[in-house]
Amino acid sequence: RNADQGAIKKAYRAKSLEYHPDKCSDDKDACQTMFIQVSTAYEVLSDAEKRKVYDKHGEEGLKEGHKSDEQAKAMFRQFFGREPDGNVRIVNRGGQMMFMEEGEPGPKEDIYGNTNVTELNKDVYNSQVNDRIEPWVVQFYKPNNDESQEIRGEYIKFA
Repeated sequence: RNADQGAIKKAYRAKSLEYHPDKCSDDKDACQTMFIQVSTAYEVLSDAEKRKVYDKHGEEGLKEGHKSDEQAKAMFRQFFGREPDGNVRIVNRGGQMMFMEEGEPGPKEDIYGNTNVTELNKDVYNSQVNDRIEPWVVQFYKPNNDESQEIRGEYIKFA
C-alpha cells in the first residue's frame, strides 16, 4: 500500500518476467493468467487516479468505470451546467456511461418551513433580486455543514 512508483515498477518487472508465457516453465495457461493479473495490477498501481478508485471501490469500481469524486463532479458541472446534489459517481452500464448523484450526506431539514423565507431558484432570483434596486440579504444554509449548524439559531431568528 505504501510502495512508491519505483518499488512498484521493480516488482512488476520481476513478476512479469517470472510469469511471461514465453519464459515460464510451468503450465502456459496458468502463466498467461498470472501475467495478465500482474499487468492489470501494475496498470492500476502505476496510475494515481485508478489507484484511488481501486482503494475506494475495489475491482468493481474499475470495471464500472468510476472516476475520482472531484473529476466526476467537474464532468457533471460541465455536462449539466449545475452543481451536483452531493457526490457523483460515473458508472458504465451496458457500454453507456451514466452519472449517479448520491445526494448530500447528513440530515435533510427545512428550518424555514413556517417562515416568509423564499427558496432561491432561477425564476425567483431573476424576478425579485435582479430586477430590484433595494439591497437583498442572501444566506445559504446547509444542514450537514458544521458552520451552518453552529449558527443555526441565528438563521432561525433572521427568518
